[in-house]
Amino acid sequence: MGVPLRNSPPRRSGRNRSNRSSSNNKSTTSSANITKASGRKESLQLTLIGMAICAVIMFSKTSTINKKYKRLNDFYFYASDNTSITATATRSSSRSIGNDTTTTNTASTDGNNSNNNVQNEREQNEHTQNEHTQNEYEIKLNELELWRQIRNEKVSIYNEWFLNKKGDDKLCPDADSLHSSTTKSLTTSNNNNNNNTTEEGEGIGLLPPPPKNGPILDFVVAGFPKCSTTGVVSNLMHITPYSGGDVCTPPDSTVYYAYKNWVKAEKKKNPNQDITLKFLRGTKCPKILETGYISEYSKKLPKTRLLVGIRHPVLWFQSFYNMQMSNRGHIGGGSYKNTSMFDDLPPATKQRNSWGCANFGLFCVARSKFYLPLASLGKTPMSQKEIDFLLSNDYKNDKNILKTKQYIKNPILLYEQQQPSTDYFWNDVSKYLYINRTSLPHMNDVDYTSNSQNKSTINSSLTKSEIKKSQYRKFNICIKERDPLRKHLMPISYNIYYWLMEYFIPASKLNENNDIYISNLSKFIELIETYQYDPCNRLIRNDTDGSYYVPSELLESAATNISN
Repeated sequence: MGVPLRNSPPRRSGRNRSNRSSSNNKSTTSSANITKASGRKESLQLTLIGMAICAVIMFSKTSTINKKYKRLNDFYFYASDNTSITATATRSSSRSIGNDTTTTNTASTDGNNSNNNVQNEREQNEHTQNEHTQNEYEIKLNELELWRQIRNEKVSIYNEWFLNKKGDDKLCPDADSLHSSTTKSLTTSNNNNNNNTTEEGEGIGLLPPPPKNGPILDFVVAGFPKCSTTGVVSNLMHITPYSGGDVCTPPDSTVYYAYKNWVKAEKKKNPNQDITLKFLRGTKCPKILETGYISEYSKKLPKTRLLVGIRHPVLWFQSFYNMQMSNRGHIGGGSYKNTSMFDDLPPATKQRNSWGCANFGLFCVARSKFYLPLASLGKTPMSQKEIDFLLSNDYKNDKNILKTKQYIKNPILLYEQQQPSTDYFWNDVSKYLYINRTSLPHMNDVDYTSNSQNKSTINSSLTKSEIKKSQYRKFNICIKERDPLRKHLMPISYNIYYWLMEYFIPASKLNENNDIYISNLSKFIELIETYQYDPCNRLIRNDTDGSYYVPSELLESAATNISN
């Protein structure tokens, strides 16, 4: 007899029936207990299997994360502390695996040995991957060294980049990627001159075929003004024929200058120097991201690599102002006044130039919004949330800068203004540009001006009276009378930090197009974290509305000085 259905009425029965029922009930109860025990056992087994599967999945994800971050560090980020990024990802993933192991209570000596084997295998794979990446880098380095040698010497290659094939016209679209018809003949010519080659082109001294389409211009120091751009290009001038100053011209003209004018000037300046030591070709234009020229570079010279520096807006403004005073002895035809246009953002009704300043102003508060030109490169996802953030302040001007959604193909190396004085920065630049580090000297801590001229040379055009006035009026942004000015600058400074941390740095980690580089990421983050704070130590941030104000205890306190 089966077990009575739940909710069915009880049945009366005699003794024998009762005994049979009792026996049957015992049997049924025993069977049910066995069934329940079996079910619990199966459930436990399924649980253990499920946890094991989770552990495997977690391990797989950890391996993927480690490989991904390792690739970022080995190839995408040329930073001296790149192992710290990998270590962080590994520790985080290992902690998750450890929790799963503790839950399942299946840890054993065999398991530990297995984990050790897996760890050893992972380390071996990473080591192999590092060697592979290094080999790829060395191959690329050797290819570019040969390409630079040939492009700098062969006029026929140079002429092919231009529409008229004579080297003095507009550049061809995507000139970087043109197939050189002279490549084969150059290889044959070079190898025929080699005594160790055979007729079949094989031998000890056989030159490898040169790359067909390397970069025409190796680099552009592209921004921003007063962010060590002159110091960077001055160091690169050890291996680059360059006239100095800011050369903000279309790429067609810049290529002509780089291969014709600057090479001739270099030979005239140093007639006994081997010109082949100046094998790079590049230029400097700190405002190129704020003009239409950057889109032309993307279309015609997409392999040209950009170097872009940023700086704390408060320090940037003070440095820019003092540089203008040193160069001209005045700004805008008169001395600084607290109520001048430099204190306030230009009214939306005024005409603004491409970097946001009213009329023909060279600098103003609005130009310190470095995140706008950087965002206009199209390197970040540009979600609606990001766009809303970018347009949250000074809507009209920001909208004009971001009105054209574009993707700039050129790779970018972003650095903070303090980094070029360090050795690790030049290690990163060397790898970024594919040059040997020994080609460049260590960075000297020199007080450069924005036009690569010595201050005494600049001041020679001024009268003694003008020099004395410019020194007397040296701009100190930290005095309490400048608090209103810094109240405009500090929200912008905070927004730079926020946009970099929220959008640009995450995009650089994904780096799907392999075109975003940051010099020493952890140090870079450490430096931009200071952008949240007033370097004069007078203003603090109101977290409710994002404004900055002077606390009551500092209203009458004396100001401090900060260097340019």
